[in-house]
Amino acid sequence: MHLIFIRWRPELLRCNKKVKTQYLFLGIIIYKIHNYLFFDYIH
Repeated sequence: MHLIFIRWRPELLRCNKKVKTQYLFLGIIIYKIHNYLFFDYIH
């Protein structure tokens, strides 16, 4: 859902490179946590 939010707000990411980096970092963290919970649920 966070990736869709980033696509909806491209002007915010274009405004500040630091903000874009923070959103990318947050997205990676959410992605890793989601994968960890997903695989933990399967096993």
